Amino acid sequence: MSYEPVITPRAAEDLAALPLPVQNFLEQQINRVAEAPSQLSRAAVFPYPPGQMSEFDHEFEGVRYHLTVHFRFGQDERTLIIYAIGRVERRLP
Repeated sequence: MSYEPVITPRAAEDLAALPLPVQNFLEQQINRVAEAPSQLSRAAVFPYPPGQMSEFDHEFEGVRYHLTVHFRFGQDERTLIIYAIGRVERRLP
């Protein structure tokens, strides 16, 4: 079952803080997760808020981005509420 991703204002700020090519990559990954969220995510555990999370790595301009998308299923059972996007950046040698 496919879901519609809905990005909260906080997650939109997190996304906007990324370089544009990394944003584009992450938007593609979010759409992939929306197609099969149960298979492409895992339950978030402490210290994260309750929900699901999916993780991705992407390299751009000598930096590896480790990205984590935090979401929960909408009450309408048709949407994925993306409520936070975490990132860790590491400069490549």
